Formats: sequence, C-alpha cells, structure tokens
Amino acid sequence: MSLTDRQLNFISKQDAYDGKAEISDGEGLVVRITPQAKIYFDYRCRFNKKSLRIRIGKYPVTSLKEARRKHKLMMELRESGRNPNIALTGELEFITLDDCVAYWLKHYVPQLKAGTQALYRSFAKNYLIGAFPERNVETIPAREWMQWLDTISLDKPKTANSLFTKLRACLNFCKSKFIIEKTDLDRIKRQHVGKAPEVVLEYQRFQNSA
Repeated sequence: MSLTDRQLNFISKQDAYDGKAEISDGEGLVVRITPQAKIYFDYRCRFNKKSLRIRIGKYPVTSLKEARRKHKLMMELRESGRNPNIALTGELEFITLDDCVAYWLKHYVPQLKAGTQALYRSFAKNYLIGAFPERNVETIPAREWMQWLDTISLDKPKTANSLFTKLRACLNFCKSKFIIEKTDLDRIKRQHVGKAPEVVLEYQRFQNSA
C-alpha cells in the first residue's frame, strides 16, 4: 500500500511513535520512522552486486512528491548502469574516466603504430576502464589517484609507472579537445609512481650527468 501525505503528516506531529519502523512506498522507496516520530525517506536497492540504502531526505522538508521524483530518477540511473547516488549531487551530466578512455581510444590511439595501439588498448582494458565507475573525472582528488596507483605498484611498480604516463596522455588529449578542463592527476609527478622502466632511468642518469 502506497504512502500518503495525510499519513506522514499525522505521524510527524506526534511526540512519540511506536508503530512500524519502516514503511514501504514500493520499488525500494521506504520511510524510516524513529521512536521520536522523525521521518526519513530512503531508497533501498542493489547496485554493482552490493546493497545500497540512500538517504533521500527528511520529511516534511522533503515532501512525499519530491521523494518520489528523486526515487524515480534513482531507479532510472540504476537501470542505465549508473550509480543512483548521483541523483542527489546534481551532477547528472559529467565526464567519467571511462568516457575519456573511450574518446582517446577512438580518436587518438588509431593513429599510432599497430604494436603501440595494442599496448594502449591492453592498459585501457586491464587497468583504466572501470577503475573509477560513475565518478566525475574532474573531481577525483589526487589522493585517490595516488592510492589507486600505489595499489597497482605494490606488485607491479614498473607497470604502475607506465600506466601513469598512458593515463596522463589520455587525459591530456581529452583536455586538448575540450572534453574536460582539468584533473587532479596533474598534481602527481611520474617519479612518485612505482618504478620507471630501465630505459627511462638510463635517460635520466644521462641527463643528470650531462
């Protein structure tokens, strides 16, 4: 049975509440009611094989109509494979890392030699795609970029270093095409990521001795 404004308004005006702690409006939209008669709208669902409980708002600041509107948007986002949480941030239109990688692979990588193309596509498939799903690539903090690269570096320090250069090339290309403006990856230096391949180390030693 669906919720009604009359029902919620009546409960919210009480000093105490001893009824059901949770009432469903259907399709994952529920209200949680505290013993003090405080009412909260939540959306319960599964996303990426994990259970989510997303706080939509508190009644009556968030009305039943508004909660249903946000709930519908969350369901649409989830069904399209996007995290329903972003319905609360207002950032419904943004560029993800996956978007950048796809653009780079389509518009830049095909110009390279066949072997280089294969290498770049391998890095994209094994490391880049899906690394930060449903995240605005322009707002991922440097700390998270570094933690991600450090995790890879634990077992594959040279791979992490090489991955960083390819990731930087990808994002720089997207910036040159005005797909994005900037990212926090720019704050990270290559020498701080993993271990550089021997050919790079030799070149650096040559430069230092020259």
